Amino acid sequence: MAVGDVDASDVAELVLKTRSEDYRESPHHWDQPVVVHTFTPTVQEERWYIKVYFLETDGDDRKAVFMSVHRAGN
Repeated sequence: MAVGDVDASDVAELVLKTRSEDYRESPHHWDQPVVVHTFTPTVQEERWYIKVYFLETDGDDRKAVFMSVHRAGN
């Protein structure tokens, strides 16, 4: 996303196409209470890797922090 290869709607589409076996969650290695979500969908024969966590900003509002979005193996 930072380099412009994909945008927010591309990432949303990839996440929506993730099957349950291609999703996992784990504690953030620097801040254990923060849950990191990892999605590895295959779309049009390409495997993707998406890692994200959410931060509360104000009340119920949340901000997504994308740590990584790329084709797997790249």
